[in-house]
Amino acid sequence: MSDISPIGNIKEILSDLALASTALDKEPTVVPTDALVKVDKPIIEVEVDPSEINPYPVQLTVPGKKMVDVSPPVPMSKITVNARNKDGTHAKGMRVQVKACTQPGRSDTDGHIHDFIGPEFPDDCWQSSRPSSSLVWQDQIGNPITVITDENGTAIVYYFSPKTVFNGVSYYISGIDKIFVSIADDTSIRDNRNTIVTKVPNLKQMYNSSTSNCPGPDQPYGGTEEEFPDGKYQTYFFEVQTEHGCIFYNTQESNDALSRIAHSFVAKQLECRNNPEHRCTIINDKKEEVFVTISGDPRPIKITATNLPWGGLSDIKGDWSPRSGHKTHNSGKEVDIGFGNLKKTDGSYEVDLIQLLRYIITQEKNFGKFPKAEGEDIALTLAQEEKGGSPHIHIFFKA
Repeated sequence: MSDISPIGNIKEILSDLALASTALDKEPTVVPTDALVKVDKPIIEVEVDPSEINPYPVQLTVPGKKMVDVSPPVPMSKITVNARNKDGTHAKGMRVQVKACTQPGRSDTDGHIHDFIGPEFPDDCWQSSRPSSSLVWQDQIGNPITVITDENGTAIVYYFSPKTVFNGVSYYISGIDKIFVSIADDTSIRDNRNTIVTKVPNLKQMYNSSTSNCPGPDQPYGGTEEEFPDGKYQTYFFEVQTEHGCIFYNTQESNDALSRIAHSFVAKQLECRNNPEHRCTIINDKKEEVFVTISGDPRPIKITATNLPWGGLSDIKGDWSPRSGHKTHNSGKEVDIGFGNLKKTDGSYEVDLIQLLRYIITQEKNFGKFPKAEGEDIALTLAQEEKGGSPHIHIFFKA
């Protein structure tokens, strides 16, 4: 394994830089020569701006139109290196090495708790197959990268959050990079104080999920029970994820919406069950008004995937690849609800229950949209099992 993974197409990175650099295009901090004092050895000082990057867009709903994405700025930060000589003058033409090293993940931060091997020396990077962030100086790209200071003893390096690309779409990876900067010819002269964090801010753990009480993979756990006129019933539970365990985070608005959906799903089942012939009317996926028949004890919803604590790519196989699924679970507003508990005794699906669940979701005020074969069209959704998939509803919430 290497701590530095391929960083992709230089034209793409430089194009991103051209689009985004204006947002960070402010004059670097330059200390006036007359304010400098003599020192025993050259000095390197580093600033990063910003030190925390949100890589995902805000989603808005335009009245009368579909939900639209507002394109975010390219997730990047500006690293300003200032160097001066022993005599206090600006160190023009000094060769400086800059590298960004991934720090190991934790279940309560970026959620990537796999695939790290510790460094041999303190200033080395941890080893991981995690895609590396990219560093750009002038028309050069690399990580690490060697730069040369200008007449003011300054070099500007642009940092791009780590990502992986699939079918032309970039999927950013949350986490912490420590920035190591040193004089190329004397690495003892360095500034290693800065970190750059890639994260979706303010995500909250879903109620009654807990990483401290987590059973093995594929075993349900947690959830909640509520009082209804007909008794006390469980409204939702979680299915443990193989690589990310009991990590279920969303925006506060999405968590609230998910709780309302779970409550309404159980309440509607009780209402239908108590009606004559156990029937009630809903609008199905074809936008038709139909009867569904619901009997027996109400079923809770089964939450199979949400987001990591800091958002970003949720690689369910621990290989940092969007090919392994959950590539759209990244901004804190995406939830999967499985159908494993919505089956008859013969193993076939309770289609009326699934249609009822879909209907309840569409009535939620924070509901945004479904993918075609993950909730929009129930026949296509259930057909995923024939392709080796696990049929489920994928919800994109608006906030």
